[in-house]
Amino acid sequence: MEHKEGTQPELAMVLDNLDLMRKPKKSNIEYRYDGRCIIYNFKYEADNNVPRLSRTNWSEGTVYCFVDNKYSSYYFDRAFEIKDGFSRTDSTYREINVNTIDKDVVYHDLYKNFGFLVEANVNRKPLINMQKEFDKKYYKRFN
Repeated sequence: MEHKEGTQPELAMVLDNLDLMRKPKKSNIEYRYDGRCIIYNFKYEADNNVPRLSRTNWSEGTVYCFVDNKYSSYYFDRAFEIKDGFSRTDSTYREINVNTIDKDVVYHDLYKNFGFLVEANVNRKPLINMQKEFDKKYYKRFN
């Protein structure tokens, strides 16, 4: 799908449809569906901080959240464009200026941790070939 730079529709669709998506069995991945979906990747855990990706209700206009293993969190809008960021040092959080965030690094980290979900579903053969069904139903009408 064509999309403007800085958006990630594939990741948004994964989170919006996680219950319907194909999820490869991986020993280091955990899914939680208790009101909001959260995906944990224990493979990249560092200092007891597990990278996670979730749908959230952080603030007006933010829908998704990515927490990396370096105590930074990023909040995204419906187009999966970064809108807020926070980092933690010691026990305090500080807001990150969105304009100073290296978005390519954040998206690279996101795909390193959760890109397998996109890959498992992008070239997946559909259960039903809808074009074939459409042709069956409407062939005579238009020919």
